[in-house]
Amino acid sequence: ALSDASREYAPRKLPDVGRPKMWLSGLEDLVVDDCHNHLGLPFLNVGERCNISGSIRFKKLMMAGNYGAAMDIAKKQ
Repeated sequence: ALSDASREYAPRKLPDVGRPKMWLSGLEDLVVDDCHNHLGLPFLNVGERCNISGSIRFKKLMMAGNYGAAMDIAKKQ
């Protein structure tokens, strides 16, 4: 019934999609759209103990784009 009633209408145009954004929740909403990784995608490294000045191995993994292995280190900390 719904299909028959809406058959005369054309589908709406989807909005143009811009650069992807990342929304983080916490005490306040944080929209990250000006931090980009080497692929041009938004990336924000969160955590004080997980930083490139505190761990050479972590730095090398992050600089190489090996985020999975870097996250393994972060989970252990």
